[in-house]
Amino acid sequence: MVVENINTFGVLKSKIPDKLRLNLLDESKKANNSDNEMLSGLTYPTTPKHYHVNDCIDELGKFVFELKDNYDKTYPGLHDIGVLTDSLPFYMTRPWFNYQEKNQFLPQHSHDGIYSFSLWLQIPYEYEQEKIHNSWNGDTLKCFEFTYLTIDGQFKFHNIPLSKEDEGTIIMFPSKLPHMAYPFYSTDGTRISVSGNISFKV
Repeated sequence: MVVENINTFGVLKSKIPDKLRLNLLDESKKANNSDNEMLSGLTYPTTPKHYHVNDCIDELGKFVFELKDNYDKTYPGLHDIGVLTDSLPFYMTRPWFNYQEKNQFLPQHSHDGIYSFSLWLQIPYEYEQEKIHNSWNGDTLKCFEFTYLTIDGQFKFHNIPLSKEDEGTIIMFPSKLPHMAYPFYSTDGTRISVSGNISFKV
């Protein structure tokens, strides 16, 4: 008997350097007090506000492209979408801060681009503390979740639980992979994250 596994793409998780996290966190405090709010198709009173990253773009971009190189080694071929006659360079589009308050959520969505990333700078709760308030979700704390179809047409969900120990965690994934961010309930603090995309430079 021979097993033929079908190749697909996954999610790569890493940690950013502490210095980069602190620099981004410092900038997030200033950006949140500015008038430079970013509007998107998800902008609504019950969803987190977004503000563009400005000061730390180069520092963040260097790490993101290193992560992209590792993604390509782990899951080769994502950039080969089969519609281009020539190769194009990549660039990181302008990333943005997300400020998620108690009870707020981001509904299921996907991104533009080829690669996307989410990075958590500040998570204002411990795992067990939030799990008690999230008991309706079952035994696992739901925070960030991917949705995808299996080869037999079944919906599957991949959950990434988050707590204070996950500050500085970054994930990279295909931009068209649908995902959502669940609300939290146990604290009045703010969950601060950064999102962004890598696209073809055209």
